[in-house]
Amino acid sequence: MSQKYQKRQRQSIIGLITAGFVAISGVAAVAVWQWREALIGKNNANLKAEIAGLKSRLVSGEKSLDVQLGAIEVNQKLQQAKKPTIDILIQGVNLLRQNVNQIREINHLTGHHRPIYGIFYRPTLHKVTFSPDGKYLAMGSWDKTVKLWTLDGNLVKTLTGHQSFVYHLTFSPDGKYLASASADKTVKLWTLDGNLVKTLTGHLSDVYHVIFSPDGKYLASASWDKTVKLWTREGNLVKTLTGHLNDVYHVTFSPDGKYLASASRDKTVKLWTLDGNLVKTLTGHQSRVVHKTFSPPNVNVIFSPPNVNVIFSPDGKYLASANSASDNTVKLWKLEGGLVDTLTGHQSSVHHVVFSPDGKYLASASRDKTVKLWTLDGNLVDTLTGHQDSVSHVAFSRDGKYLASASGDKTVKLWTLDGNLVDTLTGHQDSVYQVTFSPNGKYLASASRDETIKLWMVDGNLVGTLTGHHQKNVSQVTFSPDGKYLASASSDKTVKLWTAEGKLIEMWTGEWTLGDKLSGNRCKLNRVTFKYVTFSSDGKYLASNNYDKTVKLWTREGKLVNTLTGHHDVVCHVTFSPDGKYLASASSDKTVKLWTREGKLLETLTGHQSFVHHVAFSPDGKYLASASSDKTVKLWTREGKLLETLTGHQSFVYHVAFSPDGKYLASTSSDKTVKLWKREGKLLETLTNHQSFIYHVAFSPDGKYLAFASSDNKVKLWKRKEKLVETLTGHHYSVYHVTFSPDGKYLASASADNTVKLWTLDGNLVDTLTGHEGLVYHVTFSPDGKYLASASADNTVKLWNFNREELLKYACNGLEDYLKNNPSASNEDRKLCRMD
Repeated sequence: MSQKYQKRQRQSIIGLITAGFVAISGVAAVAVWQWREALIGKNNANLKAEIAGLKSRLVSGEKSLDVQLGAIEVNQKLQQAKKPTIDILIQGVNLLRQNVNQIREINHLTGHHRPIYGIFYRPTLHKVTFSPDGKYLAMGSWDKTVKLWTLDGNLVKTLTGHQSFVYHLTFSPDGKYLASASADKTVKLWTLDGNLVKTLTGHLSDVYHVIFSPDGKYLASASWDKTVKLWTREGNLVKTLTGHLNDVYHVTFSPDGKYLASASRDKTVKLWTLDGNLVKTLTGHQSRVVHKTFSPPNVNVIFSPPNVNVIFSPDGKYLASANSASDNTVKLWKLEGGLVDTLTGHQSSVHHVVFSPDGKYLASASRDKTVKLWTLDGNLVDTLTGHQDSVSHVAFSRDGKYLASASGDKTVKLWTLDGNLVDTLTGHQDSVYQVTFSPNGKYLASASRDETIKLWMVDGNLVGTLTGHHQKNVSQVTFSPDGKYLASASSDKTVKLWTAEGKLIEMWTGEWTLGDKLSGNRCKLNRVTFKYVTFSSDGKYLASNNYDKTVKLWTREGKLVNTLTGHHDVVCHVTFSPDGKYLASASSDKTVKLWTREGKLLETLTGHQSFVHHVAFSPDGKYLASASSDKTVKLWTREGKLLETLTGHQSFVYHVAFSPDGKYLASTSSDKTVKLWKREGKLLETLTNHQSFIYHVAFSPDGKYLAFASSDNKVKLWKRKEKLVETLTGHHYSVYHVTFSPDGKYLASASADNTVKLWTLDGNLVDTLTGHEGLVYHVTFSPDGKYLASASADNTVKLWNFNREELLKYACNGLEDYLKNNPSASNEDRKLCRMD
């Protein structure tokens, strides 16, 4: 007995010990799990704070390299993070997209040890300029040097030899030579590899400006000694042009190379023939005319100084001159010497004037903090305000669509030709005195007193706004099933097909009369008329509804397969069956028509007593549901047999949708409710609480949630069989459309407040996508969830990129020159983009 007792006692002890170990292990496991979850929570909080800080800097207008590198770093952390929350993931990728989809700094070039401009009692003519092919930049400085850089930021050479300030430099038209003008009374001619070709001597005082003739055979130089000298490209003096009574600050050739114009402190502009004969002296300014330049076609624009200037039109027929002091005017002359007009309106001295590339407009920059845009006949088009200090320089882009202005407020502003501010570029630490576009228009260079040149990427959109094609509001946009294409439908009678990269492939035009369009009002949802386009499930066909009572069926390649006729009134909606073999159309003639993909009419479904607004197939394709102004939803077999009429709505029913499993239907009505039905027709729930008309309803991919959009500015999110989950507030006007992401983790809403909002399933606003200038009617995700497309009354489709890997690659590519070549880039920065 004793042995058995002892054995049982040992077993009990072992059992207790084992249980103890299990308990301790369990407690330890829970503790470890809690510790890990706490660590994940802390990491998520840190990431969220980091994103918020970077976004705040971005929203404030900072476009620095530091912000861009920060966006890259935080998104790389998100790629490696464990259990990042959906809101952090979306906010991170949005931050990255906003960085790459803006005009942003991509490099800064330093090396000069004194300001790249000068403030002195004499005019300052320091320059930064692109070579004609856009591959090089050159800049001169008070430090007596010229620096030559490649566009990717490599310093080619520092050109030394001048004994005093370098005021101005210019490339030859063929880009093989560089000429520099200096306070040491000389002009130096250099090759692009930095070799000195010749020093042109003869001036008796500072040389302020030098310019090549359009054919590159001659140079002209302007000097404090009151003369202009004409030289061959080899450096031989051809002639000295005398006649000015004071300093000559600027000289330029006419576009055809037959004339020279010189601007002087004696308040005049003189026109000369190439052989040195004086043609005309232009008088009328009340103070010195400091700067003169032509804008010859197909030659890089030569920068102007932070004072006034005079410039020829691209065709050489006109001359505009700006006064540096008291009269605050721009004068417009004909080449023959007659004054066309005196442009008044500036409240202080005019520092710079420039013609648009087509010669139709003139822009002037003034100390009064404004840029003024004028027509060639002297009419003021617009006054561009916003700078907080003197505007020293203005430049047109090569296509003439944009203007850039440089200011003492340390910023560069980019404007459209109609005067809208596109962007404010911040980052310089001191006054910006010069700005210019690269020959290809992709880059902008700005020169500042902070001793730097900043390079900005103007053409920075990875995928952006699909514009320039639709002429009226775009009511719908949809992706092809493989995500490679986008189709947009507009009230301009067109359907357009785009690649996912934003390239227009095809445009299909429908025809309808004014009467047809007025009839289209019958399809309106609360005063909004929607035109639809839909892909077949294999992506090979597209169908669109039309105001002319037809349905158009197209191949993806743009061939019209068929025009489906038979409806007696406007077609409000069209959709393919899930297998792509059938097509259903809903019309204000009170019918639904069922067609084969080839366009053969199979059946006309009758029974509705008023307009049919919407039709939907069940996921298995066996059933159809139709929504009508007769306050009902009708359920049909695919063969056209009426199964059930769902009644209960108190007003028009505009939209109907099947759940992903096909077991339920949801319908929206102007009676301010959504009704949830079983497919057999039994009413399960009436979802109320909206204060106005409901436009759209959508099921989540797993069928557990419903979201609906209303004209009461709200989105409501319901969990099926349960009560209201969340009311999503934040939109300021009607919400037209709502859709779930393919993974069902968040949703997007489109609104009349011109925005798209992204929400989590617990109702938190993740981000607001801005940029549309009109009502946003429709929003849709690509099948893989990496893109979002929105259609707007501003006649555009916007494509929003959520592809983190693609955005990271693009962001790093944009900074490649800086990371590879700029000595100020740290090793940590280079490691971010694997350029260490």
